[in-house]
Amino acid sequence: MEDLQNDLDELMQQMEDVEGLIDSIDKAYLDTIDDIMDQFDKQIEDYELIGDLIEHDIDLLSLLYGDRNYDAMDRYYSTLRDNNLKQLDSLRQQRDFWKEQWDAAVARGDSEAAKKFEEHYKETINNLNSLIEESAQNLQDKYLNAIDSIFDALDKKISNGLGTDYLSTSW
Repeated sequence: MEDLQNDLDELMQQMEDVEGLIDSIDKAYLDTIDDIMDQFDKQIEDYELIGDLIEHDIDLLSLLYGDRNYDAMDRYYSTLRDNNLKQLDSLRQQRDFWKEQWDAAVARGDSEAAKKFEEHYKETINNLNSLIEESAQNLQDKYLNAIDSIFDALDKKISNGLGTDYLSTSW
C-alpha cells in the first residue's frame, strides 16, 4: 500500500511538472507571436525610413532648384512609388499571415493566441489602409509633376524658350 501511495505521489508530481511545462510552452508561444510582430514592425520601419529619406530629398530638391526640376522630381516620385509598392506588398503578406494564424488559433480553441493574432491583424489592416492613402497622394503628386512638366514644355515651345510670362511683360 505504501508503494502505491509513493507511486501516486510521484505521478502527481510528474503531472504538476507537465502542467508547468505546458504553461511554459504556452508563454513561449505567446512571446513568439510578439517577437514576430516586432520583426514585421522593424521591416516596415525600414521602408518608412527609406520613404522619409526620399521625401527629404524631394523637399531639398524643391528648395534648391524650385518646382521646375521636373525630371529629377519624377525620378524621386518613381522611387517613392516603388518603395510604397514594396511596403504595400509586405503589409499584405503580414495581413494574410496574421489572418491565417488567427483562423488557426480560433479553430484549435486557443483564445489567448487568437486574441493576439486578431490584434496584430487589425493593426496591420490599419497600417495598410494608411499606406494606401499615402501612396495615392504620392501618385497624385507624381502626376501633377508630369502635367506641370508638359505645360512648361508647351510654354517654352510656344514662346521660343522665353516663356509666356516673359512675352506678356515685354509686350
